[in-house]
Amino acid sequence: VEDPLAETVKPLELLQTHALDRLETHYLALEVYMRKSAWLLALRAVKRMHALCPLDPLTHVCTVRLFHEVATRPTDTSYAGEVVKKVLDAEAATLLRGLSLKVFNEEFLKQGGSTLAHAAAAAEAMLLLDPADKERALALVMKATDCSCQKQCISVHKLLLENFKDEAAAAKWKNLCAAKFPLSLTFK
Repeated sequence: VEDPLAETVKPLELLQTHALDRLETHYLALEVYMRKSAWLLALRAVKRMHALCPLDPLTHVCTVRLFHEVATRPTDTSYAGEVVKKVLDAEAATLLRGLSLKVFNEEFLKQGGSTLAHAAAAAEAMLLLDPADKERALALVMKATDCSCQKQCISVHKLLLENFKDEAAAAKWKNLCAAKFPLSLTFK
């Protein structure tokens, strides 16, 4: 395959036609369009996520990722680039409710309470926005008490390994989850 990223659009379009009501469809669209730097299509994916489930942790992380990426990329000075930037800025003001990304993340954390999914999403966003906040973000995840879902525990373990790159915290998390899920092969 000459251009694998271009090939991903074909099955994505099928998903967008037949599974428009699934959050995962729009998450995949965001991933593809961000890699292609198709910012307006990425924005459409985030807006659709907000329409489906605005308080979902995945929606939150994707929103923060998109607007952080847009804010930190070099600006395109062409006319089209300026127009796209204006559209993105206008939509950011709406989706973020006029808040900065950091404040938006803190508000999300307050709304989500101490659920594992919300704490992990807020911690991932915190780490993305300011890597110096790694310890605070790590503490958020480690103090989340509702690890009753094995799938969430697995995703947090992956987050600790891949995003935080913290082997010690991942090992501690794995031991905690092994006690909760003694039959799980993942935490052996």
